[in-house]
Amino acid sequence: MRRLEAIVHPAVSQALADELASVSPSGIVIIDAVKLLEGGSGALCQSKWMVVCSEEQELARLLARNHLSEEEAWARIRAQPSVADRLPLVDEVIDNSGSLEETRRQVVAAYERFCRRFPA
Repeated sequence: MRRLEAIVHPAVSQALADELASVSPSGIVIIDAVKLLEGGSGALCQSKWMVVCSEEQELARLLARNHLSEEEAWARIRAQPSVADRLPLVDEVIDNSGSLEETRRQVVAAYERFCRRFPA
């Protein structure tokens, strides 16, 4: 996996940088990327957000959405860096363990903070 990531991450970072170069400086770009922090592409971002929930919820969602076995789902969860290790690398944490409306409120509040921090 490390070898594959050593090949893929630089190429993805370069493609992302190329794409961002074509965006208006006054625009906002949202990047939804699983390995943004680990791959180094986070350096291209003014603000990094992370969405979290409990491991039990991750497991239940993987089982329901991806139709994985419990063993496969746990393997996928354990393959990810821990939330605790990534927390110091992000600016906003969205907890989506509650209702959709609660998650939306957190996103709106984070977006408002972003707009105050980086006015157009």
